[in-house]
Amino acid sequence: MTTITMSADQFNELLRTVAASPGTNNSSGSFSKCTARFSGKRCHNTVETFITTVSIYKEIEKISEADALKGLPLLLTDNAAVWWQGVQNEAKTWNDATQLLRTAFSPSKPAHQLYSRDTNGEILHDKNLVLNRWVQHFSEHLNINDIEGGYHIGNQQNLHHQLHSEDPTREEVSNAILKLRENKAPGIDDICSEMFKKVVIYFLQQSIN
Repeated sequence: MTTITMSADQFNELLRTVAASPGTNNSSGSFSKCTARFSGKRCHNTVETFITTVSIYKEIEKISEADALKGLPLLLTDNAAVWWQGVQNEAKTWNDATQLLRTAFSPSKPAHQLYSRDTNGEILHDKNLVLNRWVQHFSEHLNINDIEGGYHIGNQQNLHHQLHSEDPTREEVSNAILKLRENKAPGIDDICSEMFKKVVIYFLQQSIN
């Protein structure tokens, strides 16, 4: 079996050739037969694979910008579907939509994957060396014992007596949820703020009424 290697420009040219070839339907297509799906998993590779797949499908099927935005919800499930309901008005173009997906679900690289240099300016590549360098860096800059006037953790021993210890009211919980920023990646519970606003607020209002 022969393996064919193409550059990105050659591949894009092939897509344009296929789209313009005789017998290709000139009417605008849709995502109705596209099998790609995205559930909202926070994984860089998963997000990029989904975006690449649907973007290629969009170009081959000659799907217009407007139809692509209308059809995108067909490809989103679970958390991603709920998230899209809250941000869809922000997407004016296909590029807007893909960027929103990346911002919400493609996590940034962890600290140990970022470039780091030792005290001599040499780039560190080993994970343990990078982590140790971060520890050293923050120990030098965040050492609370070096703060002018001195500070000791013992100063906090009576702090809890000064804190407001009453349970929050339902109204306070509701207001706090409403202030959550949208179009942000969900936390470790995989629940995005849009879901809190649409579901939790509803049940709070029902219980109050």
